[in-house]
Amino acid sequence: MSEELMPTRSLPGNFAERTPLSGKVQHKAVKDFNFLAKPEHTEDLQKGTAFYGFNCAAGGVLGSKEKDLIQRAINLTSFSPDSDDQRPHIDMADPKDLNKYVFMLNKAMYVLPKVGKDDISPEILASSKFQKACQPGACKVWDDCDRADTFRLTKTIIRAVYKMTIQFKCTWVPREDLPDLMPLCDGLRIDQAILMERTKRDKTHQDSTVKVRSILLYHVLEDGGMVVTNFTCVANTSIPSVVARLVDKLGWAGASEVAETAERTRSYLLGNGKK
Repeated sequence: MSEELMPTRSLPGNFAERTPLSGKVQHKAVKDFNFLAKPEHTEDLQKGTAFYGFNCAAGGVLGSKEKDLIQRAINLTSFSPDSDDQRPHIDMADPKDLNKYVFMLNKAMYVLPKVGKDDISPEILASSKFQKACQPGACKVWDDCDRADTFRLTKTIIRAVYKMTIQFKCTWVPREDLPDLMPLCDGLRIDQAILMERTKRDKTHQDSTVKVRSILLYHVLEDGGMVVTNFTCVANTSIPSVVARLVDKLGWAGASEVAETAERTRSYLLGNGKK
């Protein structure tokens, strides 16, 4: 992945003109994570539909595409090499590494009409005001973080099966790293991106969630608005294979939460005194 990638897909500058500014958002689940492969999907995105993909599987049975997507995201970090927050390094090409973990990955994509680059920043994203306004109703956002770039939430992944409480640090992704992330957003040019990586409140505490990376990738449209792609991957050491299969089957229910997130985010950013 050292060779610099170029955009393989483009959208017209007025793409967001047909995207509703408010109202209920429809959702569509796509199993192969390639949301814009079909022309009708691009049209649905333009009309306001939120797209969603999900997979949960042991590393040894992941497909080559899923492994490539995870490799591009899982080791991205703002922490120093010797920080406990960024360890361990995971090599998706190493069978020994793969067999240690069960991976969950999900991807969402939707349009934010009339929203520009200056309306988004790591500090805005990390604020409890933003998180409480934009997270789906099933999430609990905590008020106990004392850093402007950090927030904590409890999210139900599968009701009555699996939930996570996690603290995220938000930072800009360096511009030199953006080309390598384009496959995460269907080959669209990335104008800016925010990395959310897990950071522990208690550095001595060990648990089964070894690594979490969530990246928000923003494609700015020439005549206003942005297409946002959110790619998240989790490496876990203790989910049994049978539970992983159950999580994979039930995780598709998250499509409705992505639609709710898109609806809430549009409402918040367009009504936050900026528009």
